[in-house]
Amino acid sequence: MSTRSEALAVRLEAGASALAAFAATLSDTEWQTPVPKDGRKVGIVVHHVASVYPIEIHLAQELAAAIRALTDAELDNAAPVSLNSDAPLTCQFLLEDHAVRHSYHHLESLHAALGR
Repeated sequence: MSTRSEALAVRLEAGASALAAFAATLSDTEWQTPVPKDGRKVGIVVHHVASVYPIEIHLAQELAAAIRALTDAELDNAAPVSLNSDAPLTCQFLLEDHAVRHSYHHLESLHAALGR
């Protein structure tokens, strides 16, 4: 395990934990609140994040364990990514831009939608 892969895994777990804790506090009315600039209801956005990677902590920890197993060389490995105009992106960038960032990104929009 590298220091970098450990840091990525910790950030992923923290984001998943924060979203799960937030979701546990939502009232029935809050679950039905539309998210501005998105249009989806809060509950739909929470479900969306859960379907991309699990909110359940034990499953997020399994994903984090896989990340922890990566070496610095594997994190630095770059390959063309068709969704990004075939730009050669590193494994670390893809993990940060998608798996790690995802829950933080949506949690911020949910806080804004509910004013808390």
